[in-house]
Amino acid sequence: MPRIKIKRTAPSVDMTAMSDVTFLLLNFFVMTAVFKTPEPIPIDVPASVVTEKMPDENFAMITVSNDGKCLLSFAERDVKQQTLDIMIEKYNIRLTPEEKEKFLALETLGVPIRQLKQFLSLSTDKYLDKSFNPGIAVDTTTNMSNELFNWISTARKVNYGLHDNQLKILIKADGNVKFPAVSQVIETLRNQKANKFSFITSLKSEA
Repeated sequence: MPRIKIKRTAPSVDMTAMSDVTFLLLNFFVMTAVFKTPEPIPIDVPASVVTEKMPDENFAMITVSNDGKCLLSFAERDVKQQTLDIMIEKYNIRLTPEEKEKFLALETLGVPIRQLKQFLSLSTDKYLDKSFNPGIAVDTTTNMSNELFNWISTARKVNYGLHDNQLKILIKADGNVKFPAVSQVIETLRNQKANKFSFITSLKSEA
């Protein structure tokens, strides 16, 4: 008897389920992604091998640009708001409720406090313009002239009063900045006994 030939067919895989899973994963990564906040002055941080993660809350970050300008940002809105109220009273600055809301919407503060009202009157597209962010006044004293000292000192007291813990201090300095500019920031912190702080760096690649 002749042998019965079985018709061979190519195997097929239903990719519908795989497509659904891929689409769900894509949605998940898009919804959970944390986008980098635009900065008025781009900072090229130095590399290191330290892998400690940057905190997500309860911190103030001092940014030092390559030309020595100091900028400041706060993680907590309530700390930022109360710190502003104390600072404008200390420096005798008058801000409207609308101007205060604009300040709270800022990601980074980069102007002397006496220029703050004028800065907030600008259109929002200029907030990230480097030319309109001359930096916060800083020196090695504890006087009113050292505005960075007063911003940090006030924020630390406010944070402790609101959250009952110490404010974490981060320094994000450009890799090309000259040491005296960073030294002023460190001295400002030491003058208020804030001796524990961290530097923001990028991860050095293994090569």
